[in-house]
Amino acid sequence: MDFRELTYISAIAKHQSISRAAAALYISQPSLSKFLQNTEHTLGLKLFDRRGRKYILTYAGERYLSYAQKILSLKDSMNSEMNDISNQKQETLRIGFSSLRGSDFILEVIPRFSALYPNIQLQLQEVNYNNFETALLGGDLDIVLINLPIKNPAIEYQILAHDEILLVAPEEHPINHMAEQRDVCNYPWIDLRWLQSEHFIMPVKQLRMYTIIEDLFIQAQFTPNVLFYTQNLETAAILASEGYGLTFTNLKYISHTNFRHAPKLFSLGSPSTYRTFVAAWRKNTVLSAGARAIINLAKNE
Repeated sequence: MDFRELTYISAIAKHQSISRAAAALYISQPSLSKFLQNTEHTLGLKLFDRRGRKYILTYAGERYLSYAQKILSLKDSMNSEMNDISNQKQETLRIGFSSLRGSDFILEVIPRFSALYPNIQLQLQEVNYNNFETALLGGDLDIVLINLPIKNPAIEYQILAHDEILLVAPEEHPINHMAEQRDVCNYPWIDLRWLQSEHFIMPVKQLRMYTIIEDLFIQAQFTPNVLFYTQNLETAAILASEGYGLTFTNLKYISHTNFRHAPKLFSLGSPSTYRTFVAAWRKNTVLSAGARAIINLAKNE
């Protein structure tokens, strides 16, 4: 088996035709037909069923193709990285990131990346759940840094971090005396059902965090008293620290916030609640050296 064999079988599967595959490969039809016969003879398996002029993969052919695509993808990745190392070529990397994660990403990852890879130009674009798939699949972006879920099967992703969602309260709130210390929690734990008389500052429904928090209230079996909805979770945390209601956040969103009075943070859920931050890209895309580097830096941040 060699890369030529994998490429030829993949082309036949793609075009479902010997003649069209041969044309795409710039070889003669008889040569490709003979090549397929020899390959099937060597394997002792039929890779295709002939249905008229169509070549349809058998089960063995489907499994063969699955491995062939993985091997060819690895080969492309290797060639791309070796070429990048050899040429140190100028590269433009287009990165999308969610607005709530943006400041953290720009402040902590971008300076380190630029220092390590001065020849790579970065183009940054803020995205949200309504537009990131279109930008990614349309080729406008190379990678997107965003929170799960991602349901489109045409998008692959790598997990970068698990962020705990926390309840924010003022330092002197009575909840401080109700919270429980649990070994499995990073912060004192509270039961959301204890807070049915409280007022809440909630994220807007367009944010993924809203869905997670809404599920927590459904599990607690009550509808919260909402003071208002906001997209600015940093402002919500500041207001909560000053006693204007309870809210929800995670440390990444408030890590650079200057509080006049430090808030109290609490774990909640069963026993804690997390969401998953990922780097996403188009499936079967060979990531450049720059893209792989920015993902590694974001993962270690």
